[in-house]
Amino acid sequence: EEEIERELEIQIKLNSELSKENEALKDALDKLKTEQYEKIKEIEKNNNKLKDELYRLQERIKTLMKNNKDLETELDTVIGKLREKDFEINELTNSYHQTLEDLAITCAEFENLKDYSKENTQRLKDQLNELSQELDNARRKTENIRNRGLNIENKILQPSLKSSIV
Repeated sequence: EEEIERELEIQIKLNSELSKENEALKDALDKLKTEQYEKIKEIEKNNNKLKDELYRLQERIKTLMKNNKDLETELDTVIGKLREKDFEINELTNSYHQTLEDLAITCAEFENLKDYSKENTQRLKDQLNELSQELDNARRKTENIRNRGLNIENKILQPSLKSSIV
């Protein structure tokens, strides 16, 4: 009996220690549960923040992609306009060069015409001088002929006048 009692005491003592240990473990478990609950709440809070951030980033990506697409379309338009302007510039440059060539040819022709005109003017002046000289010569000859004719007439008329006076 004594042994049973001792065994009983040991069992009671063991039971008491196990109860204390059980209470300590329950307290530790409650503490861990509370900590775990707080961590889960924190994780959920962070998860919600990350979801919100993800949503904002996805919306931002959509906006940026739309802007990128719009910019690409605008770039294509600008490139097309640049090609048109390059074509126009090339056309104008070609026209400018052609005009310069035509102008150079026209200037050369003008210089030739100017030279020809000078030569022609000089030739006409020379001809005019020759004709003036010929006219002067012809007038002198005519004057000489007239004077001779008058002299001859006077010679012819003078004897007849002398005879009519006598």
